[in-house]
Amino acid sequence: MVASLPSPSKILIPYIAHRNINHIYFVQYRLTSGKLVYFKTSSGLYPEKKPNDALSYVKVIEPLLLFDKVYITKDDLIYLYTLIELPVLKELLENKILIPINTESFRFINNYDPDTSHMVFMTDKGLEGHAGFPERRKIIPHSVEKLFEDSCYQFQNTSRFIEKIINSSNDDLQNQEMLNLLGLNQPEERVDEIYSNTYKYNRLFYSNYFCSLAADLNINSLTQDDFLFSLISRRIQAYKATLSDENVVPAFESIVNFEKIIDLSTLVTQYKLTFKEILKIRNSKDGITFRNWIRQSNSDSSKFNPEEFLSLYHAACFQQNCIYKLRDTLPYKIITPIMSLIPWVGIGTTIGDTLLSLLGKGWSPRFFINKFRELSK
Repeated sequence: MVASLPSPSKILIPYIAHRNINHIYFVQYRLTSGKLVYFKTSSGLYPEKKPNDALSYVKVIEPLLLFDKVYITKDDLIYLYTLIELPVLKELLENKILIPINTESFRFINNYDPDTSHMVFMTDKGLEGHAGFPERRKIIPHSVEKLFEDSCYQFQNTSRFIEKIINSSNDDLQNQEMLNLLGLNQPEERVDEIYSNTYKYNRLFYSNYFCSLAADLNINSLTQDDFLFSLISRRIQAYKATLSDENVVPAFESIVNFEKIIDLSTLVTQYKLTFKEILKIRNSKDGITFRNWIRQSNSDSSKFNPEEFLSLYHAACFQQNCIYKLRDTLPYKIITPIMSLIPWVGIGTTIGDTLLSLLGKGWSPRFFINKFRELSK
């Protein structure tokens, strides 16, 4: 019986450029008493100190190396257009390595109803085609724009998808344990501080949004900000999603730190590593084997333990060293007749290849890591 091939590993990057989900809204209410109330609110996740959008594109580097398929939003694809070499971007899209999601520029905001003294969540589709980086959309050739459109993952029922997230988030607002996790008291006790707490409320909504996306796409892993981790961990099971590969990225980063290699994002920003080279390494035999190895080595989705994983990494590298030492100690003229007596060894197979195949093929995860070591010199 032929063993079934493992399903492709998939990761979701909920957003790359924060600008694509951030917008300041001016909200105005006229109360039943006739009094006019107004305030500002935001759809973003961060306080007024914004992250550096200019370097956000490095978020895709590790996922491209470690996963078979990387899902991003269509807005973020527009952002990447001028940052990744166009031939490389085309290859990523055409081979369905990079898959954009048409979220219609959704932005999710909390809103305060002064009449009921309650917080509620709402959604804004934004200005599709104009969100985030409109200046980049203007320079995209029609053929490339069509490729972007054809590559997009489309929701079967957008309204139902959004309604589910809004309802779940509004229900969570009635959960005191969830509010404590966010560092908030009951919403009605925070009326005067609504603007300063906007981002905390949004974290609840976006954690539900990201979990729902992961479930809809059948994702194995997703990138997340530290302050969203606890929320996403709590919610992911409620959406019947399993992040079976959530330890792959931290595992890779532990190897990079252990091997004292310059961070990949630093290599890119210092122009020592291009996306063309990233794609070449990704598609190499070592790249494919490494992705399979690190995924299998982290198949247990329990809490990641760097020390235990590095022990596995060390063992894998040590095993390869032993194989080569054994190969070097056995004269080929002795091995040849032995190998010829094994019925399932092909005549055209070399002695060295056969021995390495019998003893684990002689591959080491360090083969993949050494490619970056050479680039970082």
